[in-house]
Amino acid sequence: MAGEFIPTIWSKLILESLKKILVAMQITNQDWEGDISEYGDTVRIFTPGPVTSKPYTPDVDIAAPETPTDIETNLVIDQMDYFNFKINDILNRQSAAQRTGSYIDEATYALRDTIDQFLLSFYTDVATENITNPVGSGVLVTTSNIYTLFSEMYRRLTDSKNPTEGRYAVVSPVIMEVIQGYFAGRQTDFGDNASMDGSVGKFAGFDIFLSHNVPVVVESLTGTGDQNVNKCLIGRKIGLTFAAQIPAGSLERYRPEKRFEDAIKGLSLYGAKMLRSGASNGLINLAVD
Repeated sequence: MAGEFIPTIWSKLILESLKKILVAMQITNQDWEGDISEYGDTVRIFTPGPVTSKPYTPDVDIAAPETPTDIETNLVIDQMDYFNFKINDILNRQSAAQRTGSYIDEATYALRDTIDQFLLSFYTDVATENITNPVGSGVLVTTSNIYTLFSEMYRRLTDSKNPTEGRYAVVSPVIMEVIQGYFAGRQTDFGDNASMDGSVGKFAGFDIFLSHNVPVVVESLTGTGDQNVNKCLIGRKIGLTFAAQIPAGSLERYRPEKRFEDAIKGLSLYGAKMLRSGASNGLINLAVD
């Protein structure tokens, strides 16, 4: 980022940058972002009800139109994070715009890290029928069984009548290492072209995203004792809704009273909600020895 510091423009640039680098942004639905102006705002969203397919007989009147049962709910903007940094006048040997842009990039990455952690914590809302839990049987993930475990999760989503398009899985570095071990000796470019948003390729029908923010919880496994269990969230973008904003006036440059410095502070508001009781999302509990 570079150029004159104009808050409205820089706010837009920060949000655009977040959309490019957030792993969790790639797996959420932002169609209902709306106009967020302050903490506690709500975004009204709805989930369409099912529509019935019926057999048709020529020369016979069709049934009266049905009224789908929509589910309407509110997405509450209940998260707030800020950044606040300063640039010393005397030490500022580079152009102010270049230096400001560099630090705002750093602030954006810090926001990304916090938001990714928040969104990936929604694994707790996944419907129980969409959880593959090999660790419950004391099974550790290996290069020999990882494809089978992901295939089971793929089948569970299909059983839940989820379309096959756009299915994702977010994995931690240690699980990524196991997947790469599965591909050892096979000709593949998996992981070779990792993108800025964490996308690393396809595996078992899923678009794989790599994140160090995958929640890890200590659980006791049968026969192996306590293990670090990786909560790998999977599913489709429709399952988790996210909205974020940097409200007008909440990104500003100011001069600290007792220093010869420029300072910039900014506030980010956001919220998320799991829809359909997690039916469009799944979870694989994976532990590695």
